[in-house]
Amino acid sequence: MRLRSGYLLAGLAWALLLGPLLALGVLGTLMGVLWLHVFGDDPWPAAVDWAVPVLGVAILAATALGCGLFALRLGRRREALAAAGHAREWRRIALWTLEPVVDAATREAWPEHERQRRDQGETPLASRVTVPLPMAFTVRADGSIEQLAR
Repeated sequence: MRLRSGYLLAGLAWALLLGPLLALGVLGTLMGVLWLHVFGDDPWPAAVDWAVPVLGVAILAATALGCGLFALRLGRRREALAAAGHAREWRRIALWTLEPVVDAATREAWPEHERQRRDQGETPLASRVTVPLPMAFTVRADGSIEQLAR
């Protein structure tokens, strides 16, 4: 299998993650604008019943096409540059493919993990952020900042 084909598979994995997110975002925004500024609470035209799903499928297809073409183009460039380092490129492709899969698989597990930690009395991870500066600080949930000893 050529490197460009591997990159194409990675791009399609990204399309499976980004496509639904982008489609829901665009359709949600469009429906909100139509409701607030065009139709309101009046009955909507019957064309909306078929136009919204068609637009959603078009956004999904455009996202898949964009991710696939980007990955294929990147794969062609990397294939030309990596004449001897094919093993490294295949590891890169594997990571590019696995990252959206792992992200999609753990999307529901992370909030559940944070809820369990909160129920056990621990502070949520988002309130224990350490800033990588010459001096390290921690921002607490109440907004206070604590300097960490080095």
